[in-house]
This record gives sequence, C-alpha cells and structure tokens, in this order.
Amino acid sequence: MSVANIGIGFVLVLGILILVHEWGHFIVARFFGVRVDVFSIGFGPRLFGWKRGATDYRVSAIPLGGYVRMAGQDLSEIDSGEQKPTGAPDELMSKKRWQRALISLAGPVVNLIFPLVLLTGYFVIKGNPYPKYMDDPLVILSLPKDSPLVKEGVEPGDRITSLNGVSNPTWWSISKGLAGQKLQISFEHQGETRTADVTGFAFWLSAEPAHCRQRGEKQACLSRGPPPG
Repeated sequence: MSVANIGIGFVLVLGILILVHEWGHFIVARFFGVRVDVFSIGFGPRLFGWKRGATDYRVSAIPLGGYVRMAGQDLSEIDSGEQKPTGAPDELMSKKRWQRALISLAGPVVNLIFPLVLLTGYFVIKGNPYPKYMDDPLVILSLPKDSPLVKEGVEPGDRITSLNGVSNPTWWSISKGLAGQKLQISFEHQGETRTADVTGFAFWLSAEPAHCRQRGEKQACLSRGPPPG
C-alpha cells in the first residue's frame, strides 16, 4: 500500500469522524434554538458550499479538522468568530448552563454511538460474515490412511452427497463438528454413488491444516480425530 493511499484513507476517515462529531454539536445546538453561523469540514479558506437559513455549510481548504461556529460563542474559543456575544436569545451564551453542557457533550457522544449504528446496519444488511467456502459442497481433500472412510472406499476428491439424511451438505453444516456420532454417508466416487455407515469418525473444519495445503490457498479439509494444534 503506497503512502499516498494511506494519506488519502487517513484524510477520508478523519473527515467522516469530524463530520459526525460536528453534526452532534450542530443538531443539539439547533434543538435548543442556538443559531449556527458556520458548519465547516476543514479549516482555512472556504472552498465551496451553500447557505441554508442562517447557516453556511462549507468545505474548507485544510481537511484536517472541522468546526461548528455558533452565534454568541466565547471569543476565547478557537472556532469562534470575531463578533462578541450580544445577549440575543439565539446565541450560545444566552442559553442555560446545562444546555451549553449538552451541546458540548453531543459531539463525543455521537462519535461513540456512530460505530454501533454503523456495525448494526452492516450486520442487518450483510449478515454475519463468513468464508465463502462455507457454502461449498463437502469434497474430501485429505484423509489419513487409518481413516474408517478409507476402508469404505472413500478417496480424496469424492463428494459427500448426503450426511445423516441431509442432502448436499456444505462446510457450514459441519462447522461445529460431528465427533463421536454414528454417521450415515452417501458419497460420489468416480461418478458412482455409494453409502457407508461410520462410527467414531470426527469431522472438523480447518482454514489451512499443514497436510492439506494446495497451491498456497486456504482449503477446508475432512479428517479424523481432533484438528492439529
């Protein structure tokens, strides 16, 4: 990854965090009737934007920051304007102390809530992520020589077509393991479907066991007994 890509990613993520943070200040300030003069992403000279009501929504030249300028802010604050508070009812310093406190806290609180909302939305839309191969059919990639399946004529490359009455099982269906169960297996061997009953055989799933690596790709394997540590 190049330095330029890292820099662009940093600026984008920082911009989103600032946008959410400043939106928290903005929305609570407006809720309490405070006039907001500027909502800016970035510092420095104004590049572009639009004005709606009393607020100038803008993007400024330096992207490393942002601010909300509210009417009547204390002049000692870094993002305040040059106009002193006049005591108008829509100015920040005219509001009660607890209201000003909530306006100040709104930015950090929204920053804490935002990841929760983002992750919740992701899982609602996409579901719980899992490897793509978990939806693949059960194809035996490796078997120890002493496996009971070998005695039944099963070889690497055979596909399991039924497992304990479940047709066309996938890797997901055995992801929790089937150790110690009596298994009724139907498998496809060289175009022929065969059946076998096996007891004491353990299916387990591994991302990349050493004896089952193929061309450096992560594979799911079928084996006997507990997976290697």
